Formats: sequence, structure tokens, C-alpha cells
Amino acid sequence: MGIPSSSVSMHLALLSILTSLCLTSKAAQYRYHFCSNQTTFSPNSTYRSNLSHLLSFLSANSTTETGFYNTTAGQTQTPENTVYGLFLCRGDLTTNECRDCVSTATKEIVQLYCP
Repeated sequence: MGIPSSSVSMHLALLSILTSLCLTSKAAQYRYHFCSNQTTFSPNSTYRSNLSHLLSFLSANSTTETGFYNTTAGQTQTPENTVYGLFLCRGDLTTNECRDCVSTATKEIVQLYCP
């Protein structure tokens, strides 16, 4: 059973929202989330594994000088299991603030907001 593209889009949108919430050098304050209950992947699925890898890639690359990184996890030959993600930090954030925000977002997206 494939993952609906709306599920993939939802995760990307949610990650974008979470990373955009870190607007100042103060501790990130939660503001909003949207999580559709239409996710259809199981905890031990290939999609879930790829999602974990993607979030790890994003967090590991959050010290980039540009404040931007995009990546893909999974084989593009199996689009139902491929996960796409990116982060873009505001230009007025330091590298450390960007890193902290991305790190927090990549952990909280699956723990708190869309498990």
C-alpha cells in the first residue's frame, strides 16, 4: 500500500512550519501545527524508516552557512516510500540558532505533532 502524496506533503509542510517558528534568538515557542489524520504508514514501514533518515540528514546538515538544505531519503524508483524534506532558516538567525531550531523541529515533528 503506497503512501498518499498528501501525507508526504503534510510532513514537508509541517517541517517547514516548525522550522519557521524559531524566529528569534530566544527559545523557540510553539505557535501552530496542522497534522492530517490521513497518514497510513506503520511504525516499522520503509516509509517511516526513510522519514527517520531524512530528519536525521536535515539535523546533521543544519550547520550549513547558507541556512538552507534539502535532501531525499529512499529510492526514487519507489515514490510511495521516498521522503523529501528541506529547511530554510531566516537570514537574521545565526548558524547556532538555525541548528538549534532545525534540531528541535526534526525531533518534535514525529514525537509531539504528527507521530
